[in-house]
Amino acid sequence: MHNRHDIESIENSDPVLCDPDEQDRLFRAVIQRSLSGILIFQENRVVFSNPALQDIAGLTEDELLRINPFDLVHPADRDMVKQRAAQRLKGLAPPDDYEFRILTADGKARWVRLLATSIIYQGKPAVLDNILDIDERKRAEELQQEAARLRTTLLDSLPHPALLIRRDRIILAANRHALDLGARIGGFCGSEFGRRAFWPESTGDLQHKTGSQAADASVKCEFCRADQALESGEPMSTRAHEAFGRLWDAFWIPVEGDIYLHYAIDVTKQRKIEQKIRHSEERYRLITDTMTEGLSIQNREGVITQVNRRLCEISGFDRHELIGRPLADLFVRRGDTPKDIAATQGDPAKWYSETFIHHKDGRKIAVSLKIDLLIDDEDNYKGSFAFFSDISELRMLRRQALTADEFENIVGRELSMRKLFAEIIELAACDFPVLIQGESGVGKELVAQAIHNQSHRKGALFVPVNCAALPEGLLESELFGHVKGAFTGAIRDKKGRFELAHGGTIFLDEIAELSPAMQVKLLRILQEGAFERVGDHRTTKVDVRIISATNKNLEREMNAGRFRLDLYYRLCVMPILVPPLRERKNDIPLLVDHFISAIADRASGRMPSLSPEALVLLMIYDWPGNVRELQNAIQFAYVKSKGHVIQPMHLPPAIDSPSPTITRRRKRRRKLDQKAVRDALGRTGGNKLQAAKLLGVNRATLYRFLAETKAE
Repeated sequence: MHNRHDIESIENSDPVLCDPDEQDRLFRAVIQRSLSGILIFQENRVVFSNPALQDIAGLTEDELLRINPFDLVHPADRDMVKQRAAQRLKGLAPPDDYEFRILTADGKARWVRLLATSIIYQGKPAVLDNILDIDERKRAEELQQEAARLRTTLLDSLPHPALLIRRDRIILAANRHALDLGARIGGFCGSEFGRRAFWPESTGDLQHKTGSQAADASVKCEFCRADQALESGEPMSTRAHEAFGRLWDAFWIPVEGDIYLHYAIDVTKQRKIEQKIRHSEERYRLITDTMTEGLSIQNREGVITQVNRRLCEISGFDRHELIGRPLADLFVRRGDTPKDIAATQGDPAKWYSETFIHHKDGRKIAVSLKIDLLIDDEDNYKGSFAFFSDISELRMLRRQALTADEFENIVGRELSMRKLFAEIIELAACDFPVLIQGESGVGKELVAQAIHNQSHRKGALFVPVNCAALPEGLLESELFGHVKGAFTGAIRDKKGRFELAHGGTIFLDEIAELSPAMQVKLLRILQEGAFERVGDHRTTKVDVRIISATNKNLEREMNAGRFRLDLYYRLCVMPILVPPLRERKNDIPLLVDHFISAIADRASGRMPSLSPEALVLLMIYDWPGNVRELQNAIQFAYVKSKGHVIQPMHLPPAIDSPSPTITRRRKRRRKLDQKAVRDALGRTGGNKLQAAKLLGVNRATLYRFLAETKAE
């Protein structure tokens, strides 16, 4: 038997007049072109397949001829297919129509529909299978069934009555809670459930109706809400809806097409509780709204539950804008929260601080913050009270008081510092070079900046250069600039610091570190106001005031041959000396306040206070690093104290544990004796400031004496 046939043209053929061979050829051509799969098998052998079947199975004609036809069937359906095929092979069964799965060549299951007929093929019983690919339809049906099952599962998982409703008011699905209330799948509008569930508490927009007419109108009114939700695509709800003798919050949520989800939450008990709370809140507000401090109450998670009127005035927010939000959101620095402070229950001193909160208009408001923790009988943290006082005006007064002792960001009230301020003003009026001398860390750059700011050049740039920080090979290019190609890496022209400072001031810090070659080039600028860029033959002239600084003794450097004499006299036209911190220790409290305030503003956090014990340690320390070391110490203490009261333990170790050398030196300088101090403190009732006045010493001296006496 031959299973492969050439398909001849059947155009213009007359089936009535065809001979048998022609009819057989026509029949085979139709089978070959059929979109459904055709399979003929006898016993356990395939004897014919068409291209459509080969595409469905993913096998060639030769491959199909070599396999058992039942191997194409999915194992789960194979026994069923074999039983039905066995009856047809015996010619005992009528044509059959059923669905099952086959296995394609890549091992995937695919749904097909089988139309099977018993035939005689070449004189032997056979089965003719017409196979249709229905995989996509079956997959779609399975997805729909899964979606329906999922909807039912989701409805049943809700703890409230829930329905899936079509726009024509037909209930498609209902969970057990809705069924218990009388819901009936397949009906809705005219049912008793419909009238009972949707009788409105108020008929606000309905005309007066009676009997069933009013009930129908109420149902229509409620479904108008649902239709609005469906058309807008946005959820809708009604609050405190009365039905079945209870109060419900009802919700209408579009799902897909003309279907929406309706569910209702029983809020009867909740509304009664809310009513009681509302009455107690009114009494609470009458009391708290008379307070001059802002008050907020938080739960254990730090969420605001109550606020008073004063806090709303301080922050600019309304009550409803504050209640329900975390208190941490109110702070500029989120760490200033009761929950964070709760960890410090053993130290009440840490419950008070000065910090910043956000105002509604975007400003920062300085407040004093006091925290009282809410603790139950078993010492469990349950929440907190936060008390706020607006200290913006107080901070402004502090600033104003401090400004009298500040000049161009240089802090000091000692006589030496006031002389320095006067010298800065005098030097700013002229244009001569200035040499600033002083130990490292005293603030020489601040003095140079102040001279520039007070001079007629303040509208131009102030350009600082640290001569010790730049390598010798780069310093000349940095100071004078270079042209393209002057050296490897010079890919374009570049202006130097002197050109950038044209019309303004250049500050040469650590001037003693210049090499002899650079000293010569600098001398020329001082003499002629001109220089050449690196790699350029053209001369550039600049109008620059030169201020230099050093922490070395230049006269000693000149004697050692490391610094040019002529350059020294060019630079030191107007010398100025910045005193070290150990010579103006009465400025330490002022500097500490200045640094703490600056840190708080920059960090947007608390402004901590300094304990008297910590101040004593700061006063007796010699400060070899001067003001810079003091600033670093305050920053260190701010971090260690977490923005709370700075205690001795928060200071750097070198300050908290002064060396014996310092202690011995302080003992030799003692101006007081214990008896005189005791008498003075007794006469002033322990007031140290008044006692210091009686003794004729400043407060710092008395603190230092008390600390040394205690140490002994």
